[in-house]
Amino acid sequence: MGGWGSGAWQSGKSTTSAYRVLDVRRLARDGLLVPGKWFGWNWLREGETIASIQIRVGEDRVTLNYRARNHGEDWQ
Repeated sequence: MGGWGSGAWQSGKSTTSAYRVLDVRRLARDGLLVPGKWFGWNWLREGETIASIQIRVGEDRVTLNYRARNHGEDWQ
């Protein structure tokens, strides 16, 4: 009783369809994963940007800078 995830506040488990998707295979197919490349990606809801990510490709890494907001709140 009272363990993690218990309680009336939990209305159900999240599913993968509830999350934003960034398909690294598509980025590679589109030739975007080239060292030195810098680009952005946006997620829209009813024409408004609700999340964005800046992607910077290096020789040995990919750096992601992600931000999002819900219902007009401040960006996080």
